[in-house]
Amino acid sequence: MLVDVETGRVLAQHNAHQKMFPASTTKTMTALLAIEKGDLNKIVRIGPNPPKTGESSANLLEGETFTLADLVRAALIHSANDACVAIAEAVAGDVPSFVKMMNETAREIGAKQTHFANPHGLHDPNHYTTAYDLSLIVRRAMTHSFFNRVVATREYSMHGNYKIGPRRVMYNRNRLLFRWPSCDGVKTGYTRQAGRCLVASATMRDPQTGSPWRLLGVVLKSPNTWSDAYNLLKFHGFNQYRPALVARAGERVTQAAVTGGARPVAAVAEHDLDLPLRPYEKAHLSRRLQLEPVLAPVIKGQSVGRVEYWFKDHKLGEVPLVARAAVPASLVAQKLPGMAALVPADPLRRYGLYALAAAFLVTLIVAVLTFLKALYNARTKRARRLVAYRPEKIAPSKKVGR
Repeated sequence: MLVDVETGRVLAQHNAHQKMFPASTTKTMTALLAIEKGDLNKIVRIGPNPPKTGESSANLLEGETFTLADLVRAALIHSANDACVAIAEAVAGDVPSFVKMMNETAREIGAKQTHFANPHGLHDPNHYTTAYDLSLIVRRAMTHSFFNRVVATREYSMHGNYKIGPRRVMYNRNRLLFRWPSCDGVKTGYTRQAGRCLVASATMRDPQTGSPWRLLGVVLKSPNTWSDAYNLLKFHGFNQYRPALVARAGERVTQAAVTGGARPVAAVAEHDLDLPLRPYEKAHLSRRLQLEPVLAPVIKGQSVGRVEYWFKDHKLGEVPLVARAAVPASLVAQKLPGMAALVPADPLRRYGLYALAAAFLVTLIVAVLTFLKALYNARTKRARRLVAYRPEKIAPSKKVGR
C-alpha cells in the first residue's frame, strides 16, 4: 500500500484489503493510544506482568520506573514487547481493557477489517489487519509530532538495571533510516506467521516549491521488505507523481446562499491542498462542490461545506470551505424571525420574491382604495336621491295680533 500522508490518496496498492498478521507494526496503535489517551510525562512503575512477556524485550524489571514517553520509545525504536504491556497497564489499567480500547479506536479511524488481541503483535489467530487499515492507523499517529520524532530516531538510551548495566542503548530496527536519507519512519515487524513486515515513510522536497512531501508505504509478509518499501516509495511514488497546489488557503472558491441573510457568503478554502498528481491527471482534474444549508447570521470562519477534487471517477482529496466574512441577518429575518426560513437563500429568488410581495401590496392598496371610493360614491348618490324626493316642510303662518 502506498499513500500520500496529507491527503490519504492511494498511489499504489496490491491486495491492500487482504487480512494479514501485522506482527510488531501493531505497536503503532499502542503508541497512538499512549499519546492520545495517556500522559507521556506520567511516571510508570513496572508491575509483575511486563517482564513475563516473551521475545523482543527492553529487559524491564518489576519495580523499575519510567516515564510513559520512554516506554513508547522502547516500543517503537527497540520493538520491546514488555514495554507494550507496561503501556497498556499504565493507560487502561490492564491489557484486556487496553485491547478493547485498541479495537474501538480502529473502528473510529475506519480500520474496519482490523482486530487486535494484544498490544505488541505476538501471534494470535484473532490478531489481524490489512495494509489499508494499517495505513489509516499510522496516518492518524503521524498527526502527533512526538510520534514522528520517535519513529525517526536511530538510537536512544535509558537508564539500565543490575542485569544489563547502567544504560539501555536501543537501536532502531528500521534499516531504511540508515540507508536512505529521505526515510523518516516508521515500524518493522516479524513473526513466523506474519513474515517480514514494514511500514515505512519518506519525505522529499518538491523541486518547484521546496515544500515537504511525505509518502507512506506498507509492506506485509514480504521476502525483502527493505527493497520492496524503497521501490514502492521511490519509484511508484516520488518518481511518478508531483504535488500540485489545487487550493490555496483563503482563496474564494464559490458563493454560497444564506437563508435569512442580508447577502450571500463568500466560501473560501480553509487551508492549502497539495495533491500528488501524474502529469496527465492535472490537466483533467475536476472539482465538485458540497455546500451545507447555511442560516443567518454567519460568523467569519464558519463551515459552509467542502470542495472535492476528482479525476474521472476517483476522488483525490477535499478541502473544507469556510465563510470569508460575517453575514448578518436580513431586515426581514431580524423583524420577523419566523419568516426568515420562508425567504429564499438565493439572492435572485429572494429579490424576485420581494418584487412580487411589493406588487401584491400595491395591488391590494389600489383595490382597497377603489372599493372605498366606490362605497363613497354609492353613499353620496343615495343621499342625493333622498334629498330630491323628500317633501318640503311648510312653515306655519304667524298670527298677527290685533
